[in-house]
Amino acid sequence: MQALLTRARSRTGIGDMTGALEDNEHGGRIAREAGTPTLLRQALGQWADALALSGDHERAFTLMREALSTS
Repeated sequence: MQALLTRARSRTGIGDMTGALEDNEHGGRIAREAGTPTLLRQALGQWADALALSGDHERAFTLMREALSTS
């Protein structure tokens, strides 16, 4: 899981937003199914950041709200 999120950050850093969004979405799904609240917040927050960078602000806002409501 952490490796997937790291790869997503790397892809964001080199401008591969398609790959970054795919990795972040995959990481978010895994975290929803089996992650701890802390890991879920991290995965969803990172995914939201990538979405915002790609211009999908509405979806980024929705994910960030979910991340913040995770307990």
